[in-house]
Amino acid sequence: MGYDFSPVHEEAGSFHMGAFLWPHFLEQCGWYFLAASKGARYFFVAGQDERMPEDDTYPRLMSNDGFLVTEEEAMVLARIAHNYVIMQQGLEDQPEDDHDIFKPAALEIWPRKVRDDWVEKLEEFSVWARKSGGFEIY
Repeated sequence: MGYDFSPVHEEAGSFHMGAFLWPHFLEQCGWYFLAASKGARYFFVAGQDERMPEDDTYPRLMSNDGFLVTEEEAMVLARIAHNYVIMQQGLEDQPEDDHDIFKPAALEIWPRKVRDDWVEKLEEFSVWARKSGGFEIY
Protein backbone atom coordinates (compact mmCIF):
# COMPACT_ATOMS: atom_id res chain seq x y z
CA MET A 1 0.00 0.00 0.00
CA GLY A 2 1.03 3.57 -0.43
CA TYR A 3 -0.14 6.82 -1.92
CA ASP A 4 -0.49 7.48 -5.63
CA PHE A 5 -0.57 11.10 -6.73
CA SER A 6 -2.35 11.97 -9.96
CA PRO A 7 -1.25 15.39 -11.29
CA VAL A 8 -3.42 18.07 -12.84
CA HIS A 9 -0.74 18.52 -15.52
CA GLU A 10 -0.71 15.01 -16.97
CA GLU A 11 2.71 15.51 -18.57
CA ALA A 12 4.23 15.43 -15.05
CA GLY A 13 3.24 11.75 -14.79
CA SER A 14 1.97 10.11 -11.64
CA PHE A 15 4.00 9.85 -8.44
CA HIS A 16 4.01 7.17 -5.74
CA MET A 17 4.93 7.62 -2.11
CA GLY A 18 5.11 4.86 0.49
CA ALA A 19 2.49 4.28 3.18
CA PHE A 20 4.87 5.38 5.95
CA LEU A 21 6.62 8.25 4.18
CA TRP A 22 3.53 10.35 3.31
CA PRO A 23 2.29 10.58 6.95
CA HIS A 24 5.86 11.28 8.10
CA PHE A 25 6.17 14.05 5.54
CA LEU A 26 2.82 15.56 6.57
CA GLU A 27 4.09 15.57 10.16
CA GLN A 28 7.04 17.67 8.95
CA CYS A 29 4.60 20.10 7.31
CA GLY A 30 3.42 21.26 10.71
CA TRP A 31 -0.11 22.62 10.60
CA TYR A 32 -0.23 23.47 6.89
CA PHE A 33 -3.38 21.37 6.48
CA LEU A 34 -6.14 21.12 9.07
CA ALA A 35 -4.92 17.60 9.74
CA ALA A 36 -1.83 16.52 11.61
CA SER A 37 -0.28 13.16 12.30
CA LYS A 38 2.14 11.88 14.86
CA GLY A 39 2.97 8.27 14.24
CA ALA A 40 -0.36 6.49 13.84
CA ARG A 41 -2.33 9.22 15.65
CA TYR A 42 -4.29 11.79 13.68
CA PHE A 43 -5.88 15.04 14.67
CA PHE A 44 -8.07 17.05 12.33
CA VAL A 45 -11.01 19.40 12.44
CA ALA A 46 -13.75 18.14 10.15
CA GLY A 47 -15.90 20.67 8.35
CA GLN A 48 -13.37 23.51 8.23
CA ASP A 49 -12.03 22.45 4.82
CA GLU A 50 -14.65 21.33 2.29
CA ARG A 51 -12.31 18.49 1.30
CA MET A 52 -12.74 17.04 4.80
CA PRO A 53 -16.51 17.27 5.43
CA GLU A 54 -18.13 17.53 8.84
CA ASP A 55 -19.16 13.87 9.02
CA ASP A 56 -15.61 12.56 8.36
CA THR A 57 -14.02 10.51 11.12
CA TYR A 58 -10.62 10.19 9.43
CA PRO A 59 -8.66 12.88 7.54
CA ARG A 60 -9.19 12.37 3.81
CA LEU A 61 -5.73 13.82 3.26
CA MET A 62 -4.45 10.41 4.36
CA SER A 63 -7.22 8.11 3.13
CA ASN A 64 -6.34 7.40 -0.54
CA ASP A 65 -9.76 8.80 -1.41
CA GLY A 66 -9.03 11.39 -4.10
CA PHE A 67 -8.13 14.33 -1.84
CA LEU A 68 -7.31 17.30 -4.11
CA VAL A 69 -4.13 19.24 -3.36
CA THR A 70 -4.29 22.62 -5.10
CA GLU A 71 -1.47 23.99 -7.25
CA GLU A 72 -0.60 26.51 -4.54
CA GLU A 73 -0.50 23.78 -1.90
CA ALA A 74 1.64 21.60 -4.18
CA MET A 75 4.16 24.44 -4.51
CA VAL A 76 4.30 24.88 -0.72
CA LEU A 77 4.71 21.12 -0.23
CA ALA A 78 7.51 21.16 -2.81
CA ARG A 79 9.29 23.89 -0.83
CA ILE A 80 8.85 22.06 2.48
CA ALA A 81 10.13 18.82 0.92
CA HIS A 82 13.12 20.64 -0.56
CA ASN A 83 13.98 22.28 2.76
CA TYR A 84 13.53 19.00 4.61
CA VAL A 85 15.94 17.29 2.20
CA ILE A 86 18.56 20.02 2.73
CA MET A 87 18.23 19.68 6.51
CA GLN A 88 18.47 15.89 6.35
CA GLN A 89 21.55 16.02 4.11
CA GLY A 90 23.26 18.20 6.71
CA LEU A 91 22.74 15.74 9.57
CA GLU A 92 25.41 13.33 10.66
CA ASP A 93 24.66 9.63 10.85
CA GLN A 94 23.30 8.60 14.22
CA PRO A 95 23.98 5.36 16.05
CA GLU A 96 21.39 2.63 15.47
CA ASP A 97 21.18 1.84 19.18
CA ASP A 98 20.24 5.41 20.17
CA HIS A 99 16.57 4.58 20.78
CA ASP A 100 16.38 4.37 24.56
CA ILE A 101 12.67 4.51 25.43
CA PHE A 102 13.52 5.66 28.94
CA LYS A 103 15.57 8.66 27.80
CA PRO A 104 13.75 11.96 28.41
CA ALA A 105 12.65 13.62 25.16
CA ALA A 106 14.80 16.67 25.95
CA LEU A 107 17.94 14.49 25.80
CA GLU A 108 17.14 12.73 22.54
CA ILE A 109 18.99 13.65 19.37
CA TRP A 110 16.97 16.18 17.39
CA PRO A 111 16.40 16.45 14.53
CA ARG A 112 16.61 12.75 13.80
CA LYS A 113 18.11 11.54 10.57
CA VAL A 114 15.69 9.46 8.51
CA ARG A 115 16.33 6.77 5.93
CA ASP A 116 18.34 7.83 2.88
CA ASP A 117 15.72 6.40 0.50
CA TRP A 118 13.09 8.64 2.14
CA VAL A 119 15.29 11.68 1.60
CA GLU A 120 15.80 10.73 -2.06
CA LYS A 121 12.06 10.17 -2.53
CA LEU A 122 11.22 13.57 -1.00
CA GLU A 123 13.78 15.21 -3.27
CA GLU A 124 12.03 13.61 -6.26
CA PHE A 125 8.66 14.68 -4.86
CA SER A 126 9.86 18.27 -4.55
CA VAL A 127 10.71 18.41 -8.25
CA TRP A 128 7.54 16.56 -9.27
CA ALA A 129 5.18 18.67 -7.13
CA ARG A 130 6.41 21.88 -8.81
CA LYS A 131 5.45 20.44 -12.21
CA SER A 132 2.20 18.79 -11.11
CA GLY A 133 -0.16 21.78 -11.15
CA GLY A 134 -1.73 20.26 -8.05
CA PHE A 135 -2.67 16.62 -7.60
CA GLU A 136 -5.16 14.12 -6.24
CA ILE A 137 -4.19 11.51 -3.68
CA TYR A 138 -5.26 7.88 -4.27
